[in-house]
Amino acid sequence: MSAAQYIKELIAEKETLNPTRYTHAIRMLEDEIYRMRITDNDEKYSTAHNPSYPPPPIIYDERPRKKPEEEVVEMCEKLIIPVNKYPNYNFVGKILGPKGNTLRGIQASSKTKISILGRGSMRDREKEEELLKSKDSKYDHLKEPLHILIQVEAPKIEAHSGLATALGEMKKYMKPEHDKSPYQEEVVKMSEKVILPVKQYPKYNFVGKLLGPKGNILKNIQATSRTKITILGRGSTREKDKEEELLRGDDPKYRHLKEPLHVLILCEAPRSEAHARIATALNEINKYIEPENDNEYTRNNEPSDPVHLNFRGQALQAPILRVGIPPPGSIILSRPLSLGGRGWK
Repeated sequence: MSAAQYIKELIAEKETLNPTRYTHAIRMLEDEIYRMRITDNDEKYSTAHNPSYPPPPIIYDERPRKKPEEEVVEMCEKLIIPVNKYPNYNFVGKILGPKGNTLRGIQASSKTKISILGRGSMRDREKEEELLKSKDSKYDHLKEPLHILIQVEAPKIEAHSGLATALGEMKKYMKPEHDKSPYQEEVVKMSEKVILPVKQYPKYNFVGKLLGPKGNILKNIQATSRTKITILGRGSTREKDKEEELLRGDDPKYRHLKEPLHVLILCEAPRSEAHARIATALNEINKYIEPENDNEYTRNNEPSDPVHLNFRGQALQAPILRVGIPPPGSIILSRPLSLGGRGWK
């Protein structure tokens, strides 16, 4: 079998693999393709032709891949404490813990702010009644049932993850220890929308990248996060002419075409689990919406900024580079530059 045919078969095999499930296999195939191309096109690099020289190393970039800049949001959740079901149980004391250490620990682990509010949240009942009768808006929460307020200000993924952690911990304190029945957390419907940066990268195929071969990437993200994910908005359909026709119509089914291209994440689950699922889906989707993380896009759109090392120690435009076998997730940038002169003819 010729080298060209072998490379062709390697590429065909690589394209059949799901990038999210077979990361290491794809990396190994890319390394083999790269090695064969060097062998096929530049025999002068081979030790068989130049036994006095070692084979050229693979050059790769160890820089962490750039993460998408996420919008910082403010989110909150309210958890009603079941005092009517357990009137004699000291919920506030249990949640606070010795010297308030239990609550402080939950806040630290979830990176959220947690407050116990509502009627019965103060130690001094007479003072609470007095404040309840006042018109100070600061104490309006005393008109509500006893509850926990969880607040967070962070990028969306961190915000959902923090709320999921805090709610998961708080569930442990929503019933007395002697009650062995499972805590029934409220089931909610939750959604998140991710706007795709098509204006910033007009030539990038966001839809194709998110769907993957035969839609396997999107299916895998849905299975992993246990959510329903849909690509909607202008540019979400294959037929542009048909999309323009639907855009002019009044069918509410296609109103989403009037919005920018986006990903809609939906889930229905207990409140803490819903936040965790949304966080997982957002984290996975973010891997496919930044072209800087895509080698092919970078190679096609930034030809004027190559990264090379040569064997003369020339300082070319390059980040910190390493020589040897690349670790998982590394980006292979290029092969070494050809050298003229003695010994390299």
